[in-house]
Amino acid sequence: MRLFMWLGMGLLVACSSQPPSGTPDNGGKIYSYVDAQGNLVTGRLAEKQEAPPEKEQQAVDEEGIYLTPEEFEAQQAEKDSDRFVTYYNAQGELVRERIDPVAAKAHHQEMVKQHNYKQIEVAAAHMAQERQYQETNTAIREDCCLDIIKYADPLKVGRKDAFRYGPGEYGWITMDQTRPARVYQLDGKEQRLVIQSYKENGHYLHPYLLMLDGQGLPMMAVNNIFQRRYPETWFRYAYVEGSVVLPDDAAWLVIYLPYVTGSRQEGMRLTGEQPDQPETDVTVSTKGELVISLVEAD
Repeated sequence: MRLFMWLGMGLLVACSSQPPSGTPDNGGKIYSYVDAQGNLVTGRLAEKQEAPPEKEQQAVDEEGIYLTPEEFEAQQAEKDSDRFVTYYNAQGELVRERIDPVAAKAHHQEMVKQHNYKQIEVAAAHMAQERQYQETNTAIREDCCLDIIKYADPLKVGRKDAFRYGPGEYGWITMDQTRPARVYQLDGKEQRLVIQSYKENGHYLHPYLLMLDGQGLPMMAVNNIFQRRYPETWFRYAYVEGSVVLPDDAAWLVIYLPYVTGSRQEGMRLTGEQPDQPETDVTVSTKGELVISLVEAD
């Protein structure tokens, strides 16, 4: 009797390899078995899902570049951590500031898109179109700078010099009044001077320029050198910048403040005068930093 029972169960299992009558076959596989109570149980195996392409399983950064899990975790950790920048400010003090890299990057991209500066408009409309200097005649004493040229520092192409009108960093020239000045010796080649004046705490320097010949006599004056404004960023002050091609026979460059007077004994004091086209968001001052450099003329 037991033998016939096992044969019967074997026949049931063998028959279950075909789909039951009325069961749709969509390409899936059928399974069946006899449970502990002797009932025949039939079901359909779940279809195996194809794995998506490997790149779809990876994280994508802000620029659409696929990252491995390790790269993604490292990027997230970097974003979550505090970021600081340490630098020496214009006063020589060590400064440590917290920064937002995402905001700094966005600001940088916006500045690049806007060419990172604003053109300074000149007074005359025809000059704004041609971007040329307005030529005028200015009365200057021939011997205005003879005493200061012996203290000149050399200025070479590719070299930058940052300075302030602090004690021991300037001399005096004789214009309509005595003016504080800094003087540099040139090598007699046609070169372009680039000058930057940084806006610090509501103040900035607005110098005038004098070029002297080999005898120390004035040959060219520039009263309004600045042409572009650069906005403040998280790592530096705002500043104005200008450039001018120096005559190839210029031997000395004098940089002086036209709104300041004084003497070696009493120091500097503001006269209340204003330079040509001063900045409106800051005031002219004896405080501030100038950065100058020479590059090859275009």
